[in-house]
Amino acid sequence: MSAPTPEEAERRALEILGLARRAGRVELGTRAVQEAGAEGRLRCVLLAEDAGGSARGRLSRALRDGEVTLLRVSSRRRLGAALGREDLVTAGVTDEGFARLVAGLLPEEAEADAADGPGPGPDGPGRED
Repeated sequence: MSAPTPEEAERRALEILGLARRAGRVELGTRAVQEAGAEGRLRCVLLAEDAGGSARGRLSRALRDGEVTLLRVSSRRRLGAALGREDLVTAGVTDEGFARLVAGLLPEEAEADAADGPGPGPDGPGRED
């Protein structure tokens, strides 16, 4: 069996993320993710590629000292749709098992990209949570 395409891997990761949400193991939005990080509950964070610079910067600062993996998702619309929202820039997984499954499927966000990444993508500025 061949490795999944990046699109297929993201689809699978988002399905797992939806299960984690129903199990109460996902924090939605930048503020909730920052709070969970401050409490030491985060295992991984998902960030939409089209997130604005302010969300990227806040997450980068919040996760700088932790052992939390920052993962990329193609868009805020796809992340939001997987979690019952219209648009969602960030989500944090608080369960180790779900985090391992998701992290095995999605690419990591490079730290430089997280701090200095591009502004809004083709979907426009939208909300930052």
